[in-house]
Amino acid sequence: MNPSERDTRQPSFLSARFSAQIIIVLLSAIILITGISFFVISASVVKKEDEDVLEGIVQVKRTLNNAIEQLDIANKSEADWTGMYEFARGAEHTDVADSLGPDTLRELTVDFALVYGQDGTLRQAFVADSTSSASLKIPNELVSWNPMKVRALISGQLENERGIVMLPDGPFIISMRPIRKSDLSGPPAGVLLMATQLDRTRIEGMRSLSDQRFDILPVYGDSASPGTFLLVVKALQTDVPVKTILSRDSMSADDVLLDADGFPDMVIRILQARPVYQEGMRSILWLLAGTALVALIALAILRIMIGRARTMYRLQSETERLYRSLMEASPYAITLIGLDGKIALANRQAADLAGYGEPSELIGLRAATLVAKEDLHVLRKHTERVLEGGISPYQRITIRKRDGVEFAGEGVIARVADENDRTAYILSMTRNASERIAREEENQRLFAETRERLDQLEGLRTIDKAIVWSFDLDYILAIILEQTCARLGMDAADILLYEESTQSLVFGAKTGFISEALSHTRLKAGEGFAGKVLRDRMGVFTVADLTTESEGFSRSPAFAGEGFVFYAGVSLIVKGEAKGVLEVFKRSRFIPGVNWEFFLEALAGQAAIALDNTALFNGMHKANQELRDAYEATIEGWASALEFRDSETEGHSRRVAEMSLRLAEVYGISGMELDDLRHGALLHDIGKIGVPDAILQKPGKLTAEEFEVMKQHPDIARNLLSRIPFLQGAIDIPYCHHERWDGSGYPRGLMGERIPFSARLFAVVDVWDALRSDRPYRKAWTDEAVFDHIEKGSGSHFDPKVVEAFLKLRSRAG
Repeated sequence: MNPSERDTRQPSFLSARFSAQIIIVLLSAIILITGISFFVISASVVKKEDEDVLEGIVQVKRTLNNAIEQLDIANKSEADWTGMYEFARGAEHTDVADSLGPDTLRELTVDFALVYGQDGTLRQAFVADSTSSASLKIPNELVSWNPMKVRALISGQLENERGIVMLPDGPFIISMRPIRKSDLSGPPAGVLLMATQLDRTRIEGMRSLSDQRFDILPVYGDSASPGTFLLVVKALQTDVPVKTILSRDSMSADDVLLDADGFPDMVIRILQARPVYQEGMRSILWLLAGTALVALIALAILRIMIGRARTMYRLQSETERLYRSLMEASPYAITLIGLDGKIALANRQAADLAGYGEPSELIGLRAATLVAKEDLHVLRKHTERVLEGGISPYQRITIRKRDGVEFAGEGVIARVADENDRTAYILSMTRNASERIAREEENQRLFAETRERLDQLEGLRTIDKAIVWSFDLDYILAIILEQTCARLGMDAADILLYEESTQSLVFGAKTGFISEALSHTRLKAGEGFAGKVLRDRMGVFTVADLTTESEGFSRSPAFAGEGFVFYAGVSLIVKGEAKGVLEVFKRSRFIPGVNWEFFLEALAGQAAIALDNTALFNGMHKANQELRDAYEATIEGWASALEFRDSETEGHSRRVAEMSLRLAEVYGISGMELDDLRHGALLHDIGKIGVPDAILQKPGKLTAEEFEVMKQHPDIARNLLSRIPFLQGAIDIPYCHHERWDGSGYPRGLMGERIPFSARLFAVVDVWDALRSDRPYRKAWTDEAVFDHIEKGSGSHFDPKVVEAFLKLRSRAG
């Protein structure tokens, strides 16, 4: 359906028959869900009961094991004692009576303590105080219980024996340990047996610990029924506790308990309530409530289905209106292209961009007609990429308008899928990129020009070092000619020296020549190109085509064989005196620029200084100062060029340089370090020359991708300045002034004193000036707010010591 068409049909409503069918289906589903729920609930309740009763057995055994462990710990504390050792060997020891007295045994929850001698006979028995009126009596069966184990403990075959035993008086917890000295040296002197009877009182106490109602019954004896014996047999065969449902309200579980000798003499029996009836009633109530809720939901669904048809048409119309509004409000030229390559929909911006009066004029046109022929393959490549899935942005495709005018466009192509995820259309969003491309080309030109000037500075620096560190004129001239050819892109160069006595130009030095004819040169003032340059003392004299100037070959017929096309010469003058001529040649056509001629004159000045050997030392300081001024001017020129690109930071580099010097003086920094600090401050943002204008001049907040591009400017600065020895000491600030004291900065994430000191010092000054300056997205901060921000950043963003020095400096300045 064409997007401009509207569906004029009225919405269809559900018929009564269809509604009845839906109700029947819903009620059937309710009945089915009710039945399934009943069986699920019953099964889950039974399963939960089984789990609870089995967990009860586990709790009771855990409680009994804890009681056995506590009794064994009490036994060990008494058995490993030197006094008990001597007592078992027959010596009288009053401390033993105290340690195993009635009060002590009662505190340890021990009823009886029996001490056997080394021969296995009972040495003495101790009985705890009775908590009831009846006194405690030691069962004879306990005194004579298992003499074989007593002997095994005395001989060292057993380390200890513990567990539960069933005696005629009931179950007892026992613990038997060999009696040793406190240092465990020597053979055992006897055996200490401790026992606690599990009477009704203690079992009631354990019930509260295990949260279970339980009893311990003997398998054999008067209190055991024949069923108990059969239970033991069955439990030993299956290794699973036996569960019994006693009534609708309760159920029990029995499990075998082995005695200390490993025989099944006892049975643990627990009794629990059955929540089947209660849970079942509660579940039925919930089921009825759920059934009613489902019925209400069914009625609500019927109303929704009936009302849905009424709203479909309204929503469709509203969606179409909003869709059209968004298209017309977009700054992009939007076209919807069918799989046949024809435009199916376009907005007003698309018509304006393509030079058409109305968007409807674009409908039916092939999208390829709006693209220049030479870029059709680019469009085809992006379309194929989109059809494979996703989107495909493009930065430059030549757009052809209706009148034939062409311009560069940028945008994105995306796939539009139908409800089955099949490609239905190709969406194209385009805008004019001519201005952006022009800005980028200008930036590239500035970048290339900057790199050229850096190369020239490097050449001047090399020549300067040769002049300063060497007195060999031939060596210095060779360096000058080498740098001249390399930095100016020439094929050959020479220096002709002015001979005052003969008033002639004679050979001084050369490089790049094929013949030796130049070595015998002697020209009078005004003779040839060089003589004319010397006589007129002009600036840079150039000849664009030597093949048409016969005068250029008057010095030697062999010179014509060099094949030179371009020529330039400049006089070498020091203190008003002519010292010679510097000539450069190229074997192809060349058009020099202003900067090129300026640099040639600078090289000529360096050559003239080298020739003026009589004033080398006297004029060295001034020459170096002039050269440094040229460096400083160039550096300040770079800083000004950067601020010209970003007008919102005008004067920023000069201000932060001045404040950085003042702060550095507080630390006693002077000499070359102070110069490096100033250069680094002026060039701290030199790396931004490689950042696109669209990011650098963006008025709002940068996106994550744009910020990643912006974060590259310290690396760009390092790459630019690292090739210039003169600026090696200044690199730390441009490269590291975005590092933070806590290590969260960039580009390397340096922390603390690993950050160069000059960068730490400059970081405070840079933030101080930036916050005091207006920006398109905020007004300048007050001094109080700026100082408060810097103080809060101490220890996280800034070096605390630098912050302290800066705040003291500002407070003194008022």
